[in-house]
Amino acid sequence: MADLKPCPFCGGENITIIIMLRGVKVECFTCGANVRSTKGDGMYKTLNNARKYHYKNAVRAWDRRADNEP
Repeated sequence: MADLKPCPFCGGENITIIIMLRGVKVECFTCGANVRSTKGDGMYKTLNNARKYHYKNAVRAWDRRADNEP
């Protein structure tokens, strides 16, 4: 499991990673802020495939802050 930064909006630390057939979502349960990395118009056949292609992107997007480089 990734070590996620606190929520950039509320500072909450109740963060979860949800793996779906469409991709991966990182969400703050305190305020509902979320970021997704998805396949777009389709779905994967297994959750493992969704995780394989989107896990790192979703975590990287969540941990990115304005003072980070792209």
